[in-house]
Amino acid sequence: MRKPSILGLSNSILFISIIIALTFMFFLAKQNAKLQKQNAQLKEELHPWLGTLTGPPTAQVGDIVPSFEAVNLQGKRSGIVYDGTSRYLLYIFSPQCDICISELPVWKQITTRAQAKNYITLGMSTDADTKATLSSANPNFEILIPDKSIQRAYRVVAVPVVLLVSPKGKIEWVRYGKLTENSLREISSLIDSSSTL
Repeated sequence: MRKPSILGLSNSILFISIIIALTFMFFLAKQNAKLQKQNAQLKEELHPWLGTLTGPPTAQVGDIVPSFEAVNLQGKRSGIVYDGTSRYLLYIFSPQCDICISELPVWKQITTRAQAKNYITLGMSTDADTKATLSSANPNFEILIPDKSIQRAYRVVAVPVVLLVSPKGKIEWVRYGKLTENSLREISSLIDSSSTL
């Protein structure tokens, strides 16, 4: 019986290593193709949703947003009219978003402060199932459920979003994501420093 040579053993290890590397490369190429396909599908889904907006995909300070009408939680038509008489504080959320729902008690406190300064405070939900989810939350602000065209006009691509909007519809302040202590202080300061109209 012959002993395996070192050279033969090295060649076997090299051959096995090459097979493993090729298998891994094949797997990565397949994953890459799958991810590219998913990315293309997401872009295709997002394109009609964003419409013909140019510039950043999200709302920015200085953007002008339109007045609109929508259905509120009671099923009645309501809306926002930027006619130069009131500032608006908008909380854009989804009932499917755990962070959004957990912030509702804080938002109720902000609403009380904002209403004392003559702000109109509204919630804008991105989901038609809002009424069932918020039945126990007892919000102290009106919640509107605008259609997708309004969500596009306000550049809502993720939630939660807080917008402070001037009486003429110009975004004066925007905050994306979870409200932090710092952002709460900032909102409070903006509300307190604004002049009543």
